[in-house]
Amino acid sequence: MPARLWIALVLGVLCGLLVERWNLLPRSSPAVQIVPSASRQEKNEGPPERETKAQVGLQPIKERPKRPAPPPAPPRGEVPNPAALEVAPTPQLLGRGQALLAEGRFPGLSAHYRATLGFAGYAEAMRRLGGRLFVRDLQARQLRAEIDLPGNRLLPVDLRSLAYLSPRSRDLSEEPALQPFVRVAQETYGGGPFGVVLLVPVAVDGFVLAGIERILQQRGFTPDGFVSFEGRYQRRGQDIVLEILSGWNLAGEVVPLGIALNLSAAARGEES
Repeated sequence: MPARLWIALVLGVLCGLLVERWNLLPRSSPAVQIVPSASRQEKNEGPPERETKAQVGLQPIKERPKRPAPPPAPPRGEVPNPAALEVAPTPQLLGRGQALLAEGRFPGLSAHYRATLGFAGYAEAMRRLGGRLFVRDLQARQLRAEIDLPGNRLLPVDLRSLAYLSPRSRDLSEEPALQPFVRVAQETYGGGPFGVVLLVPVAVDGFVLAGIERILQQRGFTPDGFVSFEGRYQRRGQDIVLEILSGWNLAGEVVPLGIALNLSAAARGEES
């Protein structure tokens, strides 16, 4: 065989081996360009706006299982009362309630709910009345966020939506089920300390004050003669009733009262 033909044959075999070896090598993937989605693209006018809603991932609130127990002990200062006297939310009484709220001198009221409604029942009852929960900065005395219990999140406070709510707040800072919201507010906003307050509509809160005043006047008393009142929430069908059990007067005496205030009827604007 001629030398040139032999050399060409050897080179052909070597080229074939090199091509086969190349095909066995791993190939790299082509580069992929990541394109921002339309919702995340920045506008040419300037930087994107900051999101103001604070979404909070909290565990759903669960009621502890109820165990059989004897009847709950009466609240502090309670004296056995006869059947509670019903007070109807008349237009005149609701008007008087607004005046009492404006004066801002009515004694405090402590009403119990755990033994009769539980927190979940109480929170739902207040929501149906138009009540709303807020995280409050106790040092700055400002509402920092609204608590959305069904959504388990904190929302920004819309000051324009507060006009119909009473200025008298109910302090729920010691409620264990609300502590996760307080902790998240501390982490989100800083500062503090924080607490939780419940605000209810003016019609409901004013009805409570005017109803108490009406019964006190019928019995020869005035609200100015008392330091505070004790009560408890009860369920009556689909309605929520606040029973005013007793009051502490300026002499330190417990005065039994026995007043039943249908808060649901007041929120509906109808006489019970």
